[in-house]
Amino acid sequence: MRKKINRIIILTVLILAVCLTKKTFATSISFNKSSVNVGESVTITVSVPNVHTCNVTANVSGAGTSGTIQVVGGDMAGNKTTYSKSLTVTPTSAGTISVSVASSSNAVADGNYVNVSASNSISVVTPS
Repeated sequence: MRKKINRIIILTVLILAVCLTKKTFATSISFNKSSVNVGESVTITVSVPNVHTCNVTANVSGAGTSGTIQVVGGDMAGNKTTYSKSLTVTPTSAGTISVSVASSSNAVADGNYVNVSASNSISVVTPS
């Protein structure tokens, strides 16, 4: 009986350790539209959730667009928050608008660097 209780305690501790260390930190890149026509503006938003500090650069290119979205923020009081920044672009040709986070980007939560890599794209079509 004693061995069974010890096994249950050990199993419970292992499950808690896995659950507490399993955190998802990801940069999200979103568009305010699901489809875009040439000459129609689209807003791109880059968000970095649940971090203390961040310095994330996302590069925008394609379909006659270009730009940079710089998300910078920090809370030295120890509060985690979501930092985000948007950019509105107007494509001048059909194709794909691609957005990707630069490899030099970083964010910190609980004293550790977190993974901020992300990319997303949207197609631009010529209206009929």
